[in-house]
Amino acid sequence: MFYIVIGSFLGYLSLLNVFFKKKLNVLFGFLSIILVTICSLRYGGGTDYFSYRYLFYQVPLNIVDAMSHETHLDFGFKMLVAIFRSFNMSFELFVAILSIFIMGCYIYVINKYSKNKILSIFLLFTNYYLVYVESALRQGLAMSIFIIAYYKYLQDNNTKTYMIIILIISLFHKAAL
Repeated sequence: MFYIVIGSFLGYLSLLNVFFKKKLNVLFGFLSIILVTICSLRYGGGTDYFSYRYLFYQVPLNIVDAMSHETHLDFGFKMLVAIFRSFNMSFELFVAILSIFIMGCYIYVINKYSKNKILSIFLLFTNYYLVYVESALRQGLAMSIFIIAYYKYLQDNNTKTYMIIILIISLFHKAAL
């Protein structure tokens, strides 16, 4: 119910923004902070939350040991988990930091490239947020870095850097390929 209310509110604001053609930068910032706060403070949200939690605590604290540890996680994501584990950070803090990073990438792209920021936040929320920020962390991380790479490098015809970034993020989730 909570997410339906937020989605409806975002839809209403995006309609107002389309009809009144006002730039609502302060509202965009406020909505961004709300979405980042919700995703970073969640507990148990999404279908994969407890699976990721279990796998997080299975990765050894030592990065060298983690490299050879057998798990269902992709190598890059396993190394990211190992880094957090080596600092003795909790899974909840890991999810919060990862969620802030993922949302930060999208907010950056929307703020820099979107002509209608409120509509873009609405579309992000309805098509991406609940699945890839709240649940599928590895894929969400790969997609958020992909969108940055697309706008920053591929749009500027810097294909070599773009391909290197794609290869790196494929270590986090194979869907990047």
